[in-house]
Amino acid sequence: AKVLDNKVSLGADVTSVLRRGSYYLVSFTDLSGIKYTLGAKMVILAVPALVALQIAPLVLEDEQKRIMEQIPYAASLTAALFSDRPIHVDAFDLAVPNGWFFTNIYDSTWVQRFYDESTQDQKTSILGVYIAPESFTDRSLLALSDYQVIENIYTDLEKLFPGVRQNITGYDLHRFPYAYPVMTVGAYRRLTRLHRITKGTLLLAGDYMIYPSFEAAAESGFQAAEKALARLK
Repeated sequence: AKVLDNKVSLGADVTSVLRRGSYYLVSFTDLSGIKYTLGAKMVILAVPALVALQIAPLVLEDEQKRIMEQIPYAASLTAALFSDRPIHVDAFDLAVPNGWFFTNIYDSTWVQRFYDESTQDQKTSILGVYIAPESFTDRSLLALSDYQVIENIYTDLEKLFPGVRQNITGYDLHRFPYAYPVMTVGAYRRLTRLHRITKGTLLLAGDYMIYPSFEAAAESGFQAAEKALARLK
């Protein structure tokens, strides 16, 4: 970020990465829908492994692709429920028993109210809802319509807060087809090899490179940035 400064294009959707001699051609669409292609000396693919395979299959090595194709991903859904008054006020996060449609709910505005005194009397609230599949091979969540998702949420939420549906003023749903990489048998051996052969001017980063956690994703990105800066010097 210190090196790139205001050259960063936030929210861009990269569609392809190609190699032209010693440079890469990176095509992307910005937030306004305008398409661009720029040249790059180096590329860090900080996306899920399966997304990297979709946008950069021609620049990845065959062994890299073989390993990345073996990384399974679990799907996930999140929902933000908006209301004019807080719904869940007893704790920041609440996990529910197995068998419910969602796994836990949390007050998305709790941190703001806790640290910002000017918002402590704020009445509006955002209730976050996490929805996970039965297993990482279950992709059925992604096929549910918005109506089905919301109705299933209301059904279980009513068990905790009777009449809660009447307090919801709106919602926002997000589907994550590649939410979590899954560490199946042999994962560490494969990832160790992937880490060893990832070098040069095309670098990989993400939670599938070390361990499926946010900290590992950040660390792999930091390592990739260090490698890139070292080469540019």
